Amino acid sequence: MGVEAGSNEQRVTSDQKRLKPVYSPRLGRPQFEFVQLWLIVVTAICLMGCSAGMDSIQRIALLAPFEGRQAEIGYNAYYAVQLALKDASRLDVELLAVDDGESRQNAIERARALAKDPLVKVVLSLGADATSAGVQDALGGIPLLMIGNWGQEPQSENAFSLNHSRLELMLADLNSAQAATTRYGSDAQALEQFRLLQDDLTLIRVLSNGRLPDEAFQQRYAAMGLYVPPPNLLATLTYDAARLALDAMQSSGDALSAIRMTNSAGISGRIQFATDGYWEEAPVCIYAFTDERELTPVECPIE
Repeated sequence: MGVEAGSNEQRVTSDQKRLKPVYSPRLGRPQFEFVQLWLIVVTAICLMGCSAGMDSIQRIALLAPFEGRQAEIGYNAYYAVQLALKDASRLDVELLAVDDGESRQNAIERARALAKDPLVKVVLSLGADATSAGVQDALGGIPLLMIGNWGQEPQSENAFSLNHSRLELMLADLNSAQAATTRYGSDAQALEQFRLLQDDLTLIRVLSNGRLPDEAFQQRYAAMGLYVPPPNLLATLTYDAARLALDAMQSSGDALSAIRMTNSAGISGRIQFATDGYWEEAPVCIYAFTDERELTPVECPIE
């Protein structure tokens, strides 16, 4: 139920069966055959007795939708984390990509399984189900970095939101003021699936803490595989979150304390967390859609 990163070779290890990518030109992205949830639990138990050779290995987990209508969320994040691992040259860190099961309860069960894996040091999550309060609690003391605005608040001491604390209020205010004309939405409205369901995007705006990737980032991102989807609005923020997590995992203390004290400069801006778990002074951008149905910044950041 996991994908290993840090090596170009896909292999089946003694501790867990990996996700084996099957490249599909038709779908334009790799498909993953997910193994049963209980394998992660068995993995955690087995790892307790692993040889000393595994002592230096750590895992960063990515909990997000990889199947169904919102699969693009998971796959875009997956390649962004892969790129972060490559840029950081962290061969001692594996990426464990876990599908959220397309429901809140499934996401909670998979978070509980991740909490039993002693190698998982930080979890990144995207999507409404994977960022829920239940998932935050299920992870116990494992730090959780919630990427994107999915209507969920950081409610546990281990949870951190890469969002402005007032983003939902800003959306409400804008929609109240523009009720008869422009409609403002969150990161879900930036997804390709949303665009396909809309006949007219002229009066739709997206309010997000994400930054559109520049050409250099797009090229490096595309080089991560054969059928890599174009990076979306949250790709750069996911990359920043992964780099932040990797730095925390490398700190002399525990990762949770390191994330609380972080002062990291990333593509999306400087990242620090307030005591409530939100990104302090997070930059907010407004995006519109072009005639080609692509996102373009209207005001970024909002002054």
